[in-house]
Amino acid sequence: MKLLLLMTVSSAAFAACLPVAGSRILGRDLALADPRFAALPATLAVGFAPAPGVRRIYTAAELQRLARANGLQLADPAEICFELPMRPLSPADATIAMRRSLPPDAELTVEELSKSDFAGRTTGVPMAGLEPFAPGAQGVQLWRGYVRYAETQKASCWARVKLTTHYTVVVAAKDLPSGQTLEAAVLRLETKTGPLEREPAAARLEEVRDAP
Repeated sequence: MKLLLLMTVSSAAFAACLPVAGSRILGRDLALADPRFAALPATLAVGFAPAPGVRRIYTAAELQRLARANGLQLADPAEICFELPMRPLSPADATIAMRRSLPPDAELTVEELSKSDFAGRTTGVPMAGLEPFAPGAQGVQLWRGYVRYAETQKASCWARVKLTTHYTVVVAAKDLPSGQTLEAAVLRLETKTGPLEREPAAARLEEVRDAP
């Protein structure tokens, strides 16, 4: 069956809407609003889910056409409204998502989060989204991520964070003139504590000596 074209209106137009979680409005969603639609297959796709912050309305005429197309008798249906539930980005959810990309011993402080409301709950914050330090930022970095909603869609989010970690790095034991061959005798490993860099430094002597 072809998907029905739904009316899209602003969120202020209706006082109450039913939540929809996926990318489609299904038969079971209609049945929650009007039990007479319980005869429809629960997974029957009857329309697209609305965009975040927008409501979709089934008019009475649309509901009657849908009922007739599926062999149902439906007298005097009331309009049905659907929307994606919106909520602010949770600090707990953001922290859990960031921790997935960080070393276990990293120290994380979230200074600020996106102010927008989001439709989804699953947050992704890949290391590729960590911006370099900005001058005068006092150790605060911008970290860009996303919130997943409607199964396959993403909405951008961001956080300002302070990150500190303990790491091992290869350093030169003395000043080295340009062009000198690196040997183990002039290199050593040091354990340091400092800001987390998006591109890790060499942590083994072999990484430096074998570099082209």
